Amino acid sequence: MRAAQTAQKKGLTVALIESKQIGGVCLNIGCIPTKSLLYSTSILAIAKQAGHHGVSVTQADGSLDVLQNRQRSVVGTIRDSVERSLRESGIEIIKGAARFLSGNEIDAGHEKVCAKDVIIATGSSARRLEGFATDAHILYPDDIFNLSHVPDSLLIVGAGAIGCEFAGFFNAMGSRVTVLEIQETILPLLDLDLTKRLAISFRKKGIGIVTGAALEHIEREGEHIRVLYSTGSGDVFSDILVSAGRQPNTDLLHLEKAGVKIRDGGWVDVDSQYRTSADHIWAIGDCIGRRLVAHAAEREGEIVVGILCGEPESLDYSLIPEVVYTSPEVAAVGMKESGIDDIGTYGALKGRFGSVAKAHILNEVDGIFKIIYQKDSGTIVGAHMYGYGVSELISFFSLAIHKETTLKELKKIVFPHPTLSEAIHQAVGDIS
Repeated sequence: MRAAQTAQKKGLTVALIESKQIGGVCLNIGCIPTKSLLYSTSILAIAKQAGHHGVSVTQADGSLDVLQNRQRSVVGTIRDSVERSLRESGIEIIKGAARFLSGNEIDAGHEKVCAKDVIIATGSSARRLEGFATDAHILYPDDIFNLSHVPDSLLIVGAGAIGCEFAGFFNAMGSRVTVLEIQETILPLLDLDLTKRLAISFRKKGIGIVTGAALEHIEREGEHIRVLYSTGSGDVFSDILVSAGRQPNTDLLHLEKAGVKIRDGGWVDVDSQYRTSADHIWAIGDCIGRRLVAHAAEREGEIVVGILCGEPESLDYSLIPEVVYTSPEVAAVGMKESGIDDIGTYGALKGRFGSVAKAHILNEVDGIFKIIYQKDSGTIVGAHMYGYGVSELISFFSLAIHKETTLKELKKIVFPHPTLSEAIHQAVGDIS
């Protein structure tokens, strides 16, 4: 959508082909409905802690049906607004499944479309569990938004961002939850200090964690599913949620007819400016397999349109924030401490959100952060945060890294009081 909107604003004639609903995965079966559900359970958590804040709440519970209706309302409102905006701006919306007939001709089902330039942005879908029988109680992330029952017990296969977010959600709704991760830690791509803190928080809430293990065998036992892990241990659950990676939605595009090459797994092969192997065909977003987050796809789309209009740019992927909307949240951007090859060149400045007043006002004192910087210049090159609301703080560090801001310059900034961000200033103020 962002590519279409940007192209229209730059004076290009634009058609948008969509086989399902405007907004793609993120709006309809991804980011937006998930975060709506998570926000609802955050309200539930606050209600249960109301006594700590001097407020009496006689009953605090959540109905999945009501939560689902709310997320559908949120999604529908946003989708209607976006579609109306697209149409009013003059973008033609064609409902149909796109299939290439040639390099510049596309079959959209009920009509054929010819275009000078084509941008492929078909996204991705949950990778299916292979080698196991189909079962109505083996779920995928897409299924959650039509789920009408809260599982008594739930095994989540894959402890990446999606798996961890749903672990927190179903735990809050009353399920006995266990996450299974083949790597040695949950959220294995993020900073180890942060993921250790989240694991502690999970266990305190009763979420089981099994790492360094894969799903070896499942067997139906009446109303439950018995699972065996590769470590030899196992358990019994009412439902399984599979969140073990994504796969590109490219298999039905007939890319070979357009001369577009793909990599192993079906990912579209592109160069540094998102050009495919075919002239005038570009690809962005999840289907190229670089950063599978909506905000990366939007920026990639803007860059492609800029190139088409003679305004070339490039994207520094290290500046794209990673956010996990657990409770507490995890957020990161830039260099990781574990990625420092020369410890004499880089340093890590660490701090706690619990050191400032706002954390105590919110009763959210479980939070840490670290700022990675060059020792000789003090230039900030990375930031990693675990705590309440860090999704709203991390973009500050994206800008700081982009502008090559130094710790000395950060020290001169006045932070409002009382805020969680003061913890950052406090930590910087402690260095010489």
